[in-house]
Amino acid sequence: MQHNPSQKPPALLIRRFDREEHAREVNKGVLGCRSLLSCLFTKTNGSYRFVDYFEETFAHELFDKQTYFIPQATCLPKPKQFLLRALCDPTLLGAHMTFTHAVDPEITPSWLNGQKGGYYAFLTPHYEYGEYFIGHNEEYVISGQKMNYVDKPEDIDPRTTNISNPWTAPALDDLLTGGVPTSEAGQLARRYTLLFAALFNRVLGVGTSYIENEFRILRWDRRHSLRGISQSESRTLFHKLVVDGKTYLVKPSFLFQPTLPLCGPWNQLVTYPEQDPSCTVNLIELLSSSDDAHPYLAFEYIDLNLIAENWGYIGNLDECRAFVASWLKGKRQRKETANFHKHHGPWPQTLIRKIRSSDEVAQVVPSEDPGYYKTISNAENFIMTR
Repeated sequence: MQHNPSQKPPALLIRRFDREEHAREVNKGVLGCRSLLSCLFTKTNGSYRFVDYFEETFAHELFDKQTYFIPQATCLPKPKQFLLRALCDPTLLGAHMTFTHAVDPEITPSWLNGQKGGYYAFLTPHYEYGEYFIGHNEEYVISGQKMNYVDKPEDIDPRTTNISNPWTAPALDDLLTGGVPTSEAGQLARRYTLLFAALFNRVLGVGTSYIENEFRILRWDRRHSLRGISQSESRTLFHKLVVDGKTYLVKPSFLFQPTLPLCGPWNQLVTYPEQDPSCTVNLIELLSSSDDAHPYLAFEYIDLNLIAENWGYIGNLDECRAFVASWLKGKRQRKETANFHKHHGPWPQTLIRKIRSSDEVAQVVPSEDPGYYKTISNAENFIMTR
């Protein structure tokens, strides 16, 4: 069963911050997004109730693959094996996410009543493709979509999720046209379709509630493929890893191979201290000898002028209540001020590449291990059309 109070795309999104200076950054036309890698492994311990909750179905889809088995890593404890697999996976490289609350007159008052303090900012999305928005510049692709809330993983419909937001296809466009073999391109598309369906569906349980009414925004750093090797045209893509208090950079060189689908061999990872790029280290040996290893809490900004009609700083909780109440009554600000900004210039013209199949893309079912879930594909072939 799905819990979605309103099927209409939300006209107003609210972002809560712990610190006033972070909320005021929205006045600069930017919004910070946290790396997906750190979402999986690093807690922020922020005061917002849902800040460190992440989708188990996403993690299981990411890690529960026999093809991701790395024999050399069997000496590592399970958490470090998962970390190594994540560092090898191109899905997480240059991928960042943030969340907002989608204002809905039926549930937003309850959401506001559940807040304790905080500072708030807003944006009004520009919808050009139905229920989601998408924009891009030379560095990255941005997309946003409202979360679905379900009672159990089997209620997730990956096909419906990705038809409403074919974000994965434009994000992969450069890769799919840059030398990846046809068989592996289909495998790549299927992988992203299943994985991000899990990312846009939250299974309700302890500590969760549909009152959160989250609207997720993703930033994907653009890259291209040359003979199957993933690269970035605008800048070097890497992960930051903190090991026993020291920061290391991990630079993947992904090779799409049928024997290791979508996952470069771990020995293709170039790892070195951030302050000494000439001193490369063996990543497995580094993880094995460490007491603590976790991703750096990395953030990147997105340009709100690519995706929003208006944006700005609201203020504290009481000011946010008044702002939302005024909005729901139809009172809309028109004049630009220090805390109210408007989109300028043309909207980006995004190439939409649609992924379709003759049957449902996949379904979520219980795995062989009690308490875990996996996705299975009902369609072997994907048709790629412009």
